[in-house]
Amino acid sequence: YGKYQNLQKPQGIIGFAFQAAINNTPIYLYGGGEVVRDFIYVQDLAELVREIIDFDMLNLGNTEIYNVGYGKPYAIKDVVDKIKSVSGADITIIHKESRSFDCEYNVLDIFKAKEKYFWKPKFSLEDGLSEVWRWINK
Repeated sequence: YGKYQNLQKPQGIIGFAFQAAINNTPIYLYGGGEVVRDFIYVQDLAELVREIIDFDMLNLGNTEIYNVGYGKPYAIKDVVDKIKSVSGADITIIHKESRSFDCEYNVLDIFKAKEKYFWKPKFSLEDGLSEVWRWINK
């Protein structure tokens, strides 16, 4: 998530919640908002990609897979609460039954990327959401 995401056709809870904050429209929360996810701010992702490119220019031919996230679990309902706090909006939530295809818990182990590239995310969820809200209000 981050600045410049398409809020006209949002993808993911952060985009939908900010769209609801802007337009004063409700959002749906499935399963009580208890689904847990890991969110990374786009600038932190870009920084890791740059580190990998710089490092791998010296080690051409080696391909590895990394988990990239913030490494911290957040329930969807808590993310919406943080967006309410950042935006000052009173977002109306419509609760729906859980969906069978939603993975209940998805938080990544980012140890490998941290260890190899001496990288760690700099933007907490609160800081990243504040950055997005400032961008929206420009």
